[in-house]
Amino acid sequence: MAYVSVLREPSASRSLESRQKAKKLGVEGERIAKQWLANHGYTILDNNYQPKKHEIDLVAIEGGDLVIIEVKTRNDTSAGLPEDAVDHRKRQSLIRLADHYVRSNNWQGNTRFDVVGIVMHNGQPEINLIKNAFNVMCY
Repeated sequence: MAYVSVLREPSASRSLESRQKAKKLGVEGERIAKQWLANHGYTILDNNYQPKKHEIDLVAIEGGDLVIIEVKTRNDTSAGLPEDAVDHRKRQSLIRLADHYVRSNNWQGNTRFDVVGIVMHNGQPEINLIKNAFNVMCY
């Protein structure tokens, strides 16, 4: 028996209202993460960097490194931790976008990938920062 893989947009079966709520939550999460990171020593250089179809949520400098930051925000953890949503495909996309950013800006130093997971509890964010969340050498 042959195995057939069907690819579809993850949000294809979600209602318009559901997608709009998710988008609003994502925008709020990025705003929270940007402020939190700035308060913790990151210098934000860019947000929503989008040279192609996909985007980098935040680009910053921290500790002399260029940091590519993916932000994931959820209202609860019923579907898992938000940072777990940065899967292999998303990491590959971020690596390609980071390469574009580095080349476009002639960056000569180290680059790393951080992930910020945010879970909202009654309007209050619980923030989890994962520095060096993944390594380019693994791909």
